[in-house]
Amino acid sequence: MVELTDPPVLEHGFVQGRFVTAVADTLDDEDRYPDLRGISGNVRFTATQPVNLVSAGTPATVVQQPVVLPLNADGWLVDAHSEDDPARTPGVWLAVGRYTVQTIFPSATPVPQFSIEVTSEHTKESPLNLTLAAPIILPPRTTEVTRVIDRQLAQEAAGEAQSHAEAASQAAAMVDEIAGGVEAGGFLLDQRGNVSGTLDLSEVARNHYVHLTLTGDVTVALPESPIPGRIITLVMAQDATGGRSLTIPDALSAYGVLPVPAQGANAVSEWHLVFDGVDWKVRVSGTDDMTPTEWSV
Repeated sequence: MVELTDPPVLEHGFVQGRFVTAVADTLDDEDRYPDLRGISGNVRFTATQPVNLVSAGTPATVVQQPVVLPLNADGWLVDAHSEDDPARTPGVWLAVGRYTVQTIFPSATPVPQFSIEVTSEHTKESPLNLTLAAPIILPPRTTEVTRVIDRQLAQEAAGEAQSHAEAASQAAAMVDEIAGGVEAGGFLLDQRGNVSGTLDLSEVARNHYVHLTLTGDVTVALPESPIPGRIITLVMAQDATGGRSLTIPDALSAYGVLPVPAQGANAVSEWHLVFDGVDWKVRVSGTDDMTPTEWSV
């Protein structure tokens, strides 16, 4: 058959289905329960109406012929490619549109005929599954029935919805905290380990207790637009060598002179950085509270 010249664009959707039969228990396994086997047969797809293509190329009307596909040994619906190569995903690509689905089983009662609508959103990753698309036929006087798969899907959807709701709630709380200046949960412990060069605190959005070990001279980068009252406490220890410096270019301190960390080997210093709405101020705790070596007049 010759390929068309200037063909219109025909969208497709992927359809997947599996049909099995339950047989009396065999000696193939240890239990005495019924066994499942792939059923032999075919599935027939009949388009209910032509498809008019006008979006690209030469406009055309697609008059579809019925598509009859076999089931493999495991009961999967297969096209010529997936039947020839078991490594391919079993199923079939159909042109978008509505179809009547008929099953033909030589040794079993066919599934009642039903309709499906194939769209371009049906992919190999998210196919139209015939088992899920088939309607449930209720016995007389039955008012409600729930398939196991429906219950599982509903439970999974509820779990995902709960996770999304919790994430949204946490995000909203963080936004409220940043916008309104309300600290939730006190201080956040932030273990930085060994630090040399730059201590980047520019993304800090909560009150922090930062623990670090100075293994070289360190310069601190602070948040540029924190809320007034934000506090960052630095608990810094010298390494076994000692003598490391810590500089905070954007901070002010008493008398205009920045403090110096305790210089001895393994010495510990604790500084409190407080944002007053205009500037970051450095306050020194305990024995490291210093007397300035020069005055700023």
